[in-house]
Amino acid sequence: MSDCRRSRLFSLARLRLKTVSVASSLLFSVVSSVEAVSFAGERLPQKADLP
Repeated sequence: MSDCRRSRLFSLARLRLKTVSVASSLLFSVVSSVEAVSFAGERLPQKADLP
């Protein structure tokens, strides 16, 4: 009984770990794309200011 419960808990923990890793990688890609966009936005006006 407790063995089945333990394996179920283990699979749930593994699923949660997988979800967390996927969510963190997704968040990292979103943050990096936002940083790239803000970087491009910062560079564009400087280029436009050049004569």
